[in-house]
Amino acid sequence: MIYCMRSARQSSRRVSRGGFTLIELLVVIAVISLLATLIVPVLGRAAGLAMRRKCGNNLRTIVKGCQAYTDASAMHRGSNYGRALPTRGENLITTSNWGHKIYGNPGALWLLIRYEFVSREFFVCPEAKARRRFKAPAETDTNFEGNTWSYSYLSQVAIQGETGIWKYATSLLDPALYTTLPILADQNPKCTFSGSSWTISGGDVGNSENHRLAGQNVGFLNGAVEWWEDPWVSVGLSLTDPAGNRQPNHEDNIYRAGSGSLNGRRSNLNDGFLIP
Repeated sequence: MIYCMRSARQSSRRVSRGGFTLIELLVVIAVISLLATLIVPVLGRAAGLAMRRKCGNNLRTIVKGCQAYTDASAMHRGSNYGRALPTRGENLITTSNWGHKIYGNPGALWLLIRYEFVSREFFVCPEAKARRRFKAPAETDTNFEGNTWSYSYLSQVAIQGETGIWKYATSLLDPALYTTLPILADQNPKCTFSGSSWTISGGDVGNSENHRLAGQNVGFLNGAVEWWEDPWVSVGLSLTDPAGNRQPNHEDNIYRAGSGSLNGRRSNLNDGFLIP
């Protein structure tokens, strides 16, 4: 009997030594929490970078669609100028209707969907879809709505002094602008949608909201797409001097007209003004 009691006590001690004490459990929980604080942000950044790359691919696809459109003579309705970027027609987009979802700048880019140059899903940034509840246009849609179009397109409003949209648009193919002129980017943060139109507000212009204000993807006329941490790009001029220093006076804010106006019109052909 005494031997059995001793054996039971020894067995109990062995069992208790094999378990976790409260302090040990707290240490394990603390280690797990520390690992979570280190890993979760890394995973979040990785996911953000993946969506940023997908966004850049979207823009690249749309720019290629624009290039294909310029090469399709049937798209230009017999215009003598030809090779124009998507636009609604000669003198149709004005300083009054530029933000209209059908007759304005958004309607111009909708031509890529209408004539099957680009599929609908490419017109929504994946991060805007994940964070801002944007979605691709439905198959039944015949135009962009406020939450189905998360990019901005080069203003197609006729520049003052030009004879018409076609001539103005064709001149964008000037070799001097081919590698430097932005024609698409993440959505202009100063533009808002209400009812049937977009409007633009004044004040300081920062980064697009698509990527948590960290920067924006910018697509150029020649098909290149670059990530810019601010909305200032070089148009037709060198961005840096021979020593590598940035030259702010050689830069252009892609979300604001060079003239400072809010009527949707670019100030000149070098002005890369992107609006919905």
